[in-house]
Amino acid sequence: MSQQLHFLLIDHDRKKATHVIKLLETLKDALQLEWVADLDRALECVEKRNLDGILLGISDNIHQNVIPQLRATNRTIPIVVSVPQDQMESAADSLRQGAQEFIIEERITAQRLLEAAKYAVSVMKNLVILEAAKEQFRESDLRMRAVLNASLDCIITLDAKGHILEFNPAAENTFGYTSDELVGREATQLFDTPETKTFPVDALQQYQQHGENPEIGRRIEIKALRKDRTAFPAELAVHPVPLEGEPMFTIFLRDITARRNAEEGQKQYAAELERSNRDLEQYVSIVSHDLTTPLRAITGFCQLLQIDHHTHFDKKAQECLTFIVEGARRMRALIDDLRIYSKVTTKQKPIKCVACQEILKDSMNNLEFEIREGQPEIIADNLPEVMADKTQMVQLFQNLIGNAIKYRSERALQIHVLVERVKCEWVFTIRDNGIGFNPEEADKIFEIFQRLHVDEEQYSGTGIGLAICKRIVERHQGKIWAQSVPREGSSFIFTLPVAPEERVTAR
Repeated sequence: MSQQLHFLLIDHDRKKATHVIKLLETLKDALQLEWVADLDRALECVEKRNLDGILLGISDNIHQNVIPQLRATNRTIPIVVSVPQDQMESAADSLRQGAQEFIIEERITAQRLLEAAKYAVSVMKNLVILEAAKEQFRESDLRMRAVLNASLDCIITLDAKGHILEFNPAAENTFGYTSDELVGREATQLFDTPETKTFPVDALQQYQQHGENPEIGRRIEIKALRKDRTAFPAELAVHPVPLEGEPMFTIFLRDITARRNAEEGQKQYAAELERSNRDLEQYVSIVSHDLTTPLRAITGFCQLLQIDHHTHFDKKAQECLTFIVEGARRMRALIDDLRIYSKVTTKQKPIKCVACQEILKDSMNNLEFEIREGQPEIIADNLPEVMADKTQMVQLFQNLIGNAIKYRSERALQIHVLVERVKCEWVFTIRDNGIGFNPEEADKIFEIFQRLHVDEEQYSGTGIGLAICKRIVERHQGKIWAQSVPREGSSFIFTLPVAPEERVTAR
């Protein structure tokens, strides 16, 4: 298991910082961000804290010249700069000032942030090692070779004309050449594809003539070529090594074939999932239609017999017709609930900020008949805003409050809608003083078609309502469970994540 990286996020823009922190929720075990907005606090953290690196907003560097000050405080800390797409020149400036990597703000993802952080750490580690090796180069050439041999990335050292000076074991394994085969030869043969056949010689020449080149000092993706002439996608960075006289350059390269395959597999999986959801929706629609059509016919003919020919049937026959009509009605209700259950994932609406107070009001409006019949006293806390699908949230509250009304006892019904914040979650509780249930069956009630009270005359239902609730809560990255004391009441508890903006505010 890889070690968690701890980076300091320096950005005066709270909105951007919140967005970045929200993105990293899925990878928080791999990369943790600590946010500061002002330079003095940032310099204090860099000096006193054991940080793995820095993620810096480009606007902070432009206006306050932050990178040189960070370098003065800690010359080896890796720095990643976040750059708007229209400010690429600022990215080049930041790299010249000492940043290891940059990412484009408009293309930021959690995985991209993690890769950039790891890459910056890897580059800085290698640069530190190479600098130490350079200082002792004349005394111990073996030390520098040990550094090169220990690296998991390909490290290729070039002279000013693009000839290979060092070719480490990782590069040998990746390209299929031995070091002896390539030392002294141009590095262009490693990139001899139609798109890159003059790389890196042209880039090195331009850098030495003009002091800059878009392919020097930044990470790029390129097609590389193995000894067997098979091309593969690679990610590399070329960094100048300042020396007296002619400069040297170091290429840090990584084969990203596995990552490309994973990305392609993820796209295929998403397409398969979308197609599967469409097929499921179509199947449910067809099955619902094929089942409800004969049910309507059965119900209609039975009711005609009851109305037009009731004098021809004795009491037992009348009861049989009633059982048929009621059975068809329950089957229709079951089909409708199954359709709702399937649409929790196949008919998703966008997740957005919604007020739970409004959700509660809508669900109570939908339960107007049940509330008028059961006469409950409904007491609710001041409910928060959450990131959710509003339609599904109304369904969730409606099902849970409707159950509380349905399974009421003879005493006056009270329903409490409670909420409290526990760390980064809202914990909602819908509590009643109804008939309750056996607590040993608390998990069973969320399974589809499971009903604890089977008296259809007193407690009608299909056994799908709580299964729908569970599916809705899980779609919103929450959990749901139940607690009860028989004849005293029940509590249904579910969690929803706190909105990311509130998490930052709480810190």
